[in-house]
Amino acid sequence: TSLATEFSVSFYKDMGSAHATMNLSTIGLPIWLSAPETPEKVEEAMALLDEHISIVRGLHNSKGEEGAEEYALLRDYRDFLSANDLHPFWQFTTAYSSYLMSSLAKDPQHHVRQLSYTGLEYLLMNMQDKNPEAVAILNDVGFQRVANAIRYATIMPLSWLRQDSRTDYEVRYGLGRNLMRKAHYGKEFTAALAEFLFLYNEENSLEEEKEARRKRNNPNSSSTYRSRPGTTEEDFNSVVNLTNKYGSELVGAMLVACGYSYKGTSNNVQPKDQAPATTPTK
Repeated sequence: TSLATEFSVSFYKDMGSAHATMNLSTIGLPIWLSAPETPEKVEEAMALLDEHISIVRGLHNSKGEEGAEEYALLRDYRDFLSANDLHPFWQFTTAYSSYLMSSLAKDPQHHVRQLSYTGLEYLLMNMQDKNPEAVAILNDVGFQRVANAIRYATIMPLSWLRQDSRTDYEVRYGLGRNLMRKAHYGKEFTAALAEFLFLYNEENSLEEEKEARRKRNNPNSSSTYRSRPGTTEEDFNSVVNLTNKYGSELVGAMLVACGYSYKGTSNNVQPKDQAPATTPTK
């Protein structure tokens, strides 16, 4: 059996009488795609590849063109393919979170795929020998709940807005970028995260009070109210402990990656006319 270890790429330029080699480069096969040993593992690997191929192919604007932002994302992803660590991947996911939100907000019909949470789990588990800290962070319950709050403050209300042109909650477009700007400084990161969670839970309480009042005044009316899961002080403290142990940059990057990923039966934010009609619950 022959095994490929990398791809070699040559770039030539036509000089008229001959072709000149302008660049030689190689792209190694990703170490996070280990050899599957069972049919189930083959299906998991194929699903992850299909997901990443779809995301990379979707890096263009609504006119099908690639600009500076798309090229920068492609460079980050190329570096991640051959990397032996996850640093380039976190660079990609951080930038992609902003790209995802802005693309969806600009054009309701622009179909941009999210990373899936299950795909992130598969990728990290396959790299746990070299990145055990990432797996420990991912498995923390408090971390998972805070990442879920990020999802329900960004992707979810934007999806509702695209679905029926309304949402009761603020869409926090710059949340991921803001957290990562603060992540270079541990205390500033925890302060920014605490402020976000306070406002998030406060907004939840206000909407719950409004819905309870509406039901008291008109108990027979139909409701389009959407509840969101809250977070606790213990969840925040758990994330703070993770930042003290593993660093705020890694924890922040993983919060953004997981918070902007999709957890559900589909990995896509649907165009407005194809949005699912499900209402999330706590």
